[in-house]
Amino acid sequence: MKTDDQPKNCNFADLLKFIMSILVVAIHAHFLKENKIADMLISDVFGRIAVPFFFTAAAFFLFRHIDKPDFGKRITRYLSKMGLLYITCTFIYVPAIIDWHKGKVSLFKWFKLIFFEGSYRQLWFLPALIFAVALVYALYRMGISAKAVFAFSVPFYIVGCAFHSFYKPLITLEFIDEIAKGYYNLFGTTRNGIFFGFIYVALGALLATHSLKLKKPVAWLGLVASLAVM
Repeated sequence: MKTDDQPKNCNFADLLKFIMSILVVAIHAHFLKENKIADMLISDVFGRIAVPFFFTAAAFFLFRHIDKPDFGKRITRYLSKMGLLYITCTFIYVPAIIDWHKGKVSLFKWFKLIFFEGSYRQLWFLPALIFAVALVYALYRMGISAKAVFAFSVPFYIVGCAFHSFYKPLITLEFIDEIAKGYYNLFGTTRNGIFFGFIYVALGALLATHSLKLKKPVAWLGLVASLAVM
């Protein structure tokens, strides 16, 4: 997820990308499935850091150039590259997509998969990233500050997490059940650019445009708290 003019001295960031890539593979491959506790820690705790990291890192390296006069062109180039990558991956996965849906993929289903759910299970990240970057940039163009954009993203994330992780308890309320059914019939998932990617792209943009200094105890407390929430 490198952007133009990314600083050469990014050894630590590159190391983190490598580690997070391994964690992404581990989430899906379940290397330690024979040990339930170890598998749970990798797949459901530490592994859950990976995707938010990639959203945040992509936005950080992109929005650090926001003050440059050609930033709009940079955004366009970046979104075009991600779009081309997504289209290419989708074509590669077409046989798997058809097999996954038992050969029954209507035109509306294709539309929903490509634009909202992700054309294949592991590809959801790309349309989510494209949408979230475009959304954050659009809000910036409207004159909304980085802090306000991040604050605006928080309720979307809370709603997304609530329906993704606590769906069954929530649908005991009839009016929520009706809203949820209507939403899922149309969009399929909350794991997308508005309810999941938005907050992390907004965070990356915020970190890129504002210096943030935390004392070590506060940073460690935040890390432990975030892991506990995940």
